[in-house]
Amino acid sequence: MASGCSRIFSVSDTVVSTLHIIMQSHANPLGILHGGNMIRWLVDAGTLAASKVVIGYPLLAGIDFIYLGKPVGVGETLAIFAWAPYAGRSSVEVGLAAYSLGRPGVG
Repeated sequence: MASGCSRIFSVSDTVVSTLHIIMQSHANPLGILHGGNMIRWLVDAGTLAASKVVIGYPLLAGIDFIYLGKPVGVGETLAIFAWAPYAGRSSVEVGLAAYSLGRPGVG
């Protein structure tokens, strides 16, 4: 263990999951989720995962890559998972994944 390091964590200790039901106010006139709302929710989940590692307040410095596979519509539930696989002396790497769980009650 490095000198001055007082916290040991595993990746599973940092996992955060959030659920979001897509409402009409989150969507465009076609009923598809605005990308900005999804990115805000991704940033929030990533900040929560990073806050499990850091002492103090995490600060988002940059987003490397976002791939939006398929549109998410009004009434669907969006599940977001965040985890922190690496923490250095001055930075934390956070991984994120978002999945549509579909509409509740629809087979």
